[in-house]
Amino acid sequence: MSRTTILSLAGIGAVIALAAYTTLSQTRVECEVWMEYNGHAEHRTAASANREETVRSAVTSACATLAGDMGDQMRCARTPPQRVECRER
Repeated sequence: MSRTTILSLAGIGAVIALAAYTTLSQTRVECEVWMEYNGHAEHRTAASANREETVRSAVTSACATLAGDMGDQMRCARTPPQRVECRER
């Protein structure tokens, strides 16, 4: 391999490593959320910097599967989760 190719691959690897590090270092809370809407249940896991944001993300993900249209998704998101389990990372 030429020197240019090696330097290019090293640079790409460094950028990928930096992106992974910054993404993972911001994730401090992981939550599992159990939702029920219109007689159906769904379980989702999410992770982010704080508990509130993490729970909201997991609820939104679960409701996207449970609800048929945007109105249902909004109503589902206002439904309290059946269970929430969070842990610090």
